[in-house]
Amino acid sequence: MRVVIATVEEIISPAHLALRAEGIDHETPVLTGMFGYWQLLTDLWSKSESFILLEHDVIPWPGSIQLLNDCPEGWCVHEYPYGEPSQLIWALGACKFSAEFIARYEVSVPQLRWEQLDHFPRGILFKHLVKGSPHIHEPAFAHARLKDRGE
Repeated sequence: MRVVIATVEEIISPAHLALRAEGIDHETPVLTGMFGYWQLLTDLWSKSESFILLEHDVIPWPGSIQLLNDCPEGWCVHEYPYGEPSQLIWALGACKFSAEFIARYEVSVPQLRWEQLDHFPRGILFKHLVKGSPHIHEPAFAHARLKDRGE
């Protein structure tokens, strides 16, 4: 399965280090501009192939990516802490979409700015077109707060 880490600059991210430590092949496209994340999601969806998407600061625990890959559910997520005070959420930061799921819900992804995509699965696309919720895997992933970047 294709594993993609979304990042905003060429950095050695916590997500990359975690996957490299496990020997998991992955891509790390650098997203540019306000619509870079939207473009990545559109490109991944248009290929109609299964993929796992992580954000650069979301850290999977050992073995979790293989479990996502092996899960028969079409839409899977891991929660991760977000916000102040931290609460567990699920969003694009740690998710899997199977080819079958993508084919079932083949739609145009609306052009959204990167900050609008963070909660995209619970928002525009899935709120109106896909009924139900994703399969939530546990335990939650870690979320690195990169203080020098204001995150």
